[in-house]
Amino acid sequence: MTTETRIRVLIACDFAHPSDVLLSRLPQLLGVEQLDLTGLYVEDEDLLRAAELPGLSEVSAAGELVRLEIGQLRRDLTEQANAIRHAFEELALRLRATHQFVQARGRLADEISRAAAQADFLLISRPLRASGLRTRAGSQFSGVARQPVTALLVNEPWQSGSSIVTLYPASAPAVETALNVARRFARAEQLPVVALVPASQAAAARTALSDVRVVPVSDWTEDGIATACARQDARLLVLPAQSPGEALDTSELLTRLVDRLPCSLLRLA
Repeated sequence: MTTETRIRVLIACDFAHPSDVLLSRLPQLLGVEQLDLTGLYVEDEDLLRAAELPGLSEVSAAGELVRLEIGQLRRDLTEQANAIRHAFEELALRLRATHQFVQARGRLADEISRAAAQADFLLISRPLRASGLRTRAGSQFSGVARQPVTALLVNEPWQSGSSIVTLYPASAPAVETALNVARRFARAEQLPVVALVPASQAAAARTALSDVRVVPVSDWTEDGIATACARQDARLLVLPAQSPGEALDTSELLTRLVDRLPCSLLRLA
């Protein structure tokens, strides 16, 4: 997490957008004074090409089978982009943040990765349910996971779960930063902090961490961490930045856990 007073935040905008509660708390949560916001809306090139195929149908959000028609799709995308731009600009004004809105056409993963390279912090909403062929921006996490940018993947709805969880393998130097970030989120959300630690380090962690709940994990793997997060009813899992020699690859862990867990995930860079 940056120590600057101003950071560049990229918000990938689509059908799902992060709650106003979460966005309004970003300066506090990130420990900064000012935000430079960029809203990114991508017209999905793959979807547009699919709509040009004859006779192609999709299942609508209402569960109905409807024909995918290129003219109507273009109108839908234009209407949606305008609505999202308006909502984004209203939000930026409420936050008193400098801002810009970028509308691009291309492959979602490519456009998000390209824009993320110019940001300090990436925020993507990921609805737990999607419909038809309309891939949400939140599904394009695999590429951005390996970008050198702090990424928050919000599994909507945001305000579910009853704890803020972080990983605390004592051998990794980045864990203190992750713990402090988890504490900030916990204060804002009025929730307890849970530190998941390898079982062999539990005693030392309990001595060092008097203000958090220490939960030992005997199986320090993706499966063990996922199980522990579910048991702790996590609202957010904070993954420390990758440390040299650390057995767990946090980028890989992010891409695997985001599909397994209903909670949101924050991977620090």
